[in-house]
Amino acid sequence: MRKDEPEARPRAAIFRFRDNEYSTHAEVKYLLETQLGVRVKTVQYDPLDIRATKPDVYCRWIVEFCSDMDLNKALQKGLVVGKDKLIFYKHDDIATREVKSFKYFQSVLKAKHKFKSKQTKSSRSESSKMSATSFGKSKRHTSTQSTQITSDLFD
Repeated sequence: MRKDEPEARPRAAIFRFRDNEYSTHAEVKYLLETQLGVRVKTVQYDPLDIRATKPDVYCRWIVEFCSDMDLNKALQKGLVVGKDKLIFYKHDDIATREVKSFKYFQSVLKAKHKFKSKQTKSSRSESSKMSATSFGKSKRHTSTQSTQITSDLFD
């Protein structure tokens, strides 16, 4: 998730391999240019597992194409690697969704914190009422007992 929206990259697309360990930037660029017949301006590896601090999060590749026509071709065709068909998504659309997800997550955390603080305040006031009530009862109970003991002595 992203806190702030990055710079617009209208000719960039995102995709991910099932396993990123064995792919280099040069291999990815070569694969795209030969299989799709497009010109690639830049290839960037985005290690989401490091940013998310979770090893099971998939990493992705951000590819910037030289023209809108190249971008649209990649979005329509996708990429076939072995038995996997890889799908491209527009970078700006994904970045916008990530920012929205982050803001929603933050609002949920705030609401949860408010709820917990209200719950703590109400439980504190209830427990103070309960202790005052139980204190008064125990005082009355003790005085009744002492009256009974005193009356037994004098009878």
